Amino acid sequence: MSSVASPTTVVTTTVTALVPASTDSDSPIVVPTQGKIQLPCPAMEGETRTIQLSDGTAQFAMHCGMSFGSKGALDILAVVVYSYLDCLRACASYNRNSGSKTCVAATFNANLGNVGPNNGNCWLKNATSPRSISDNSAVGGILD
Repeated sequence: MSSVASPTTVVTTTVTALVPASTDSDSPIVVPTQGKIQLPCPAMEGETRTIQLSDGTAQFAMHCGMSFGSKGALDILAVVVYSYLDCLRACASYNRNSGSKTCVAATFNANLGNVGPNNGNCWLKNATSPRSISDNSAVGGILD
């Protein structure tokens, strides 16, 4: 009687940590330059977002797919940010630091591929008209 050895299978698994090896705040990060930043649209349409500053708050009425045109509303400043909340914060901070209420709205475009040609993806506005509707890759916040 002969015995036959059955084949043995060995499975090797490599586990990659989902947590960064270093939690040092000085560690460099890689920021995206292409793609679209996710927006909570259309769910946040008509909602209010509150931005907390060191000495107060600013509230913005949110409008999905809305931009404020250049034929009445002027761009005070164009900046690159990575969230619509940072765009709202830029408007509120501009007013706080300038001592004025010049920034009355902000438009954020989630498409990072348009940053170069448009000199930014967040525009601080001095007026809210004319309003234009775009797809849900843009969001407008009007200062209350």
